Amino acid sequence: MCIAILKPVGKSLSRELLYNCYTSNPDGCGFAYATGDDVVIHKFMKFEDFYNEYQKYDGKYTMLIHFRIATHGAVELDNCHPFVLNSRMALIHNGVITGYGDKKTKSDTRDFIDKVLGNISWKMFKNPAFCELVGNAIG
Repeated sequence: MCIAILKPVGKSLSRELLYNCYTSNPDGCGFAYATGDDVVIHKFMKFEDFYNEYQKYDGKYTMLIHFRIATHGAVELDNCHPFVLNSRMALIHNGVITGYGDKKTKSDTRDFIDKVLGNISWKMFKNPAFCELVGNAIG
């Protein structure tokens, strides 16, 4: 399974911890944070590139951090998390979304976002019934 981390603002994660995450899940990594106006996403295939960029923002923002182990889709940057949902939201996922993705190209999470979540307004995510449906769909 992938490693998915929600890191609060003001907190830091050590290089050793992040490197251990990467070596356990070496198929790509990334992080996202919100500036207030935008969601910013950085994705990498190599740990050193990830860590050098991460250090610039560590402690300044609440972050979503993801280390991928491929179950569906190619091992490539396009399948690395986080993914943009809309101008206000990013998503990371840990697990398998049944019925989405394939072994050769798209990851299950990327495929689910492209087919299901990509065209939905951020306001829908304030609706508890909608969130329950999405939660059930992705496990």
